[in-house]
Amino acid sequence: MKTKIASLIIVLTAVCAVAFSQTFTPPLPPPITELRLVRGQTDTVTAPLHIIVGLAPKGSKVWVNKKEVKVFKTGSWGHESNLRPGNNHFEVESQLNDKKEQLSFTVFYNNRPRVFPPADLIPESVSFFPEGRNIWIMEGEPLQIRVVTKSGAQVSWYDGTPLFELEEASARERGRIGPNRSIYQGLRIINRNDSLSPLSIAAGGDVRVHPVEGTMRVLTPDRPVSVRTRNGAYLNQSWGGDRLGGSKINMLDSGITMQVIGKTDALYKVRLGANHSAYIPQSVVELLPDGHYAPVSVTGSWTVSTSGSFDVISIPLSARHPYTIYQEVEPNRLVVDLYGVVCNSNWITQRLNVKEIKRVDLRQIAPDVLRFAIDLKDKNPWGYTVAYSNNSLQIRIKHKPNLSRVDRGDWSGLTFAVDAGHGGEESRGAVSPAGYIEQYQNLAMSYMLKEMLEKRGAKVVLTRPENKNRDMNERKKVVSDHQADFLISIHCNAGGNPLRVGGTSTYYKHIGYRPLNETILARLLELPIQDFGLIGNFNFSLNAVTECPNVLVETLFMSSLADEELIADLGFQRKMMEKVVLGIDDFLKSAK
Repeated sequence: MKTKIASLIIVLTAVCAVAFSQTFTPPLPPPITELRLVRGQTDTVTAPLHIIVGLAPKGSKVWVNKKEVKVFKTGSWGHESNLRPGNNHFEVESQLNDKKEQLSFTVFYNNRPRVFPPADLIPESVSFFPEGRNIWIMEGEPLQIRVVTKSGAQVSWYDGTPLFELEEASARERGRIGPNRSIYQGLRIINRNDSLSPLSIAAGGDVRVHPVEGTMRVLTPDRPVSVRTRNGAYLNQSWGGDRLGGSKINMLDSGITMQVIGKTDALYKVRLGANHSAYIPQSVVELLPDGHYAPVSVTGSWTVSTSGSFDVISIPLSARHPYTIYQEVEPNRLVVDLYGVVCNSNWITQRLNVKEIKRVDLRQIAPDVLRFAIDLKDKNPWGYTVAYSNNSLQIRIKHKPNLSRVDRGDWSGLTFAVDAGHGGEESRGAVSPAGYIEQYQNLAMSYMLKEMLEKRGAKVVLTRPENKNRDMNERKKVVSDHQADFLISIHCNAGGNPLRVGGTSTYYKHIGYRPLNETILARLLELPIQDFGLIGNFNFSLNAVTECPNVLVETLFMSSLADEELIADLGFQRKMMEKVVLGIDDFLKSAK
């Protein structure tokens, strides 16, 4: 008997595993049993537009201050009103059959202007450029300062060097800094023995000296400071950032040494060439002992050949150097700038059996920058990688997949990586007003998409096959290990006014992958949903992948009540994934 039970358990486990491998049904939020608010029950607000969002048992009718509001199929409802100064009373009523419920609350709208304390001889705000509180700056470069303090004062730093009081400030700045205050600005050409100077603020015979928060290190040409890249390194365009980080240029291989010419908090400013610089996070490099120089190499002969499913350009160097690479379209081209390198390549050996590379040309565009353009035969880029093998820079360009059968709906031979955004308790993603959780919706749609792609004969790998989180490096490894031909990442969006329709959108980083994004979005918009946009240069980690064409599909807004009603419907999710497949089909047929 025990043996039979054990066998039955094994069979059931296997069946469940197969069932899970084919589909995933997202859990439903707890049922709504009573009228309640999820947003808007606030004591005091300072904006006249006020939004209330609540839940009611499905099928209910809801009134706010006697005005009926729409209740969506999810049980969500919302109301928008313009507040009067002072107290605004709200009565919310609901009815389902014979059951009536009521709740009330008051919101105070404070429309009085912000009250500022009396202006005093203190620096109310201090900011620098370069930005940050931990600054490294090269000797001989300017350090700018901006101070807000009492109007009519004499503000100085560095041995009495005066700051300039701006005569006028915009209405916006006046409202932000308050009355009787001014903005003072100054600039210092930094000497090697400088440190951050305290501020002296004087008025009417009263003088105050205030230390400035932060530290500054002065870098000098005779004592160079360098960093060396680790695995996963990348370059940023600037010192800025948002929730997705700074705007990335491209990934960098490990073992590349670059001279540091500045630092803003956790970002090093590095010299690529004499007139070229970029920023790199402190976390992806190791700081070398003082005295390390960035290397200089002279190029020799190149080879352009085919290896497996790639064309390969090999450039021998005496050390590893930083590079930037970007796509161009019409014609389809890759452009590579190699820094700290001087050309002595008197021949480039190009094999006639290469499949994707039409020609390679090079030019020394600056004394320490070698640029080469790789013209490609096909109108679409199919993916590339850049990495060093020892000190030889290798650019591997993926061959175009076999598309001869796509007209018949046969996608055999194509591999798709499908990514379900977020995952696990540590990354649940957006949560809708009615309690639908993004990570579950993403996973359900990824399985729907997998099923549809496999019906056309494609091979599909999931970067997140279960309800657990995977970091971005793990997801990228799935793409590279399986040499995926396409990467499709499925997400739900959030943000904005919940009473407005959000819509759908697709996102790309590299211009060559725009056509795939465009055809998918065009098909999605055949559904009764709003166009949120085709969004390029997007700083999402999986959009940065260069190994294959990729797209981030932000299906609908979890935060929008109208979108929530649609995205909570598994049938509508399936319709959206069908449109994604049709968009891919449009791209494949156009790419033949």
